[in-house]
Amino acid sequence: MAEKYLMDCPNCGSPYNILIQTDGQGKLFRCEACGHVWEYTKSGSIINPEIKKCNNCGQINGPNARICQNCGTQIRYECPNCRELIDPDATYCPYCEI
Repeated sequence: MAEKYLMDCPNCGSPYNILIQTDGQGKLFRCEACGHVWEYTKSGSIINPEIKKCNNCGQINGPNARICQNCGTQIRYECPNCRELIDPDATYCPYCEI
């Protein structure tokens, strides 16, 4: 069972949040009310990282991740137009050409 914390969500203000990942830099939380994910750093700062979820194993990785910290798979992004997975360095989607 995930650890629950009473801490205000920076998106909706709900105090009910779940710890989803811990690393050496901070803790990643998800709001039970709105689903927003953010990081609470060791220094006490709250940052809203871009979620980089591994398409292979589901691991949530840090905002600068290029490969998954759990399985080593290259992080790929979903094209906002056609929803196909594309390389992070792609300028255009090879599927819909946008």
